[in-house]
Amino acid sequence: MTTQPRPKSRFKKLLVRFATRVLILLVVYVLSIGPMYWKWEDAMMTGDNDTLLIFYMPLMVASELSETFRTLINGYIELWVYA
Repeated sequence: MTTQPRPKSRFKKLLVRFATRVLILLVVYVLSIGPMYWKWEDAMMTGDNDTLLIFYMPLMVASELSETFRTLINGYIELWVYA
């Protein structure tokens, strides 16, 4: 005889799975600025690609609010710019 998982246990598993996916997407989003730096820089200078500017605006705001984040993200971008 098999026992059915309790609803709370099932909900907890779904919540953990959802949180894990959101965290992975957030990490991928932040790390995506490295390879996209030159396109983002071009969009900043020319203003041609508003979609790209809007997409990365949260990273720009976060780097203005936190010196630590700014240092980390700039160090990461330098790996792509000078590589």
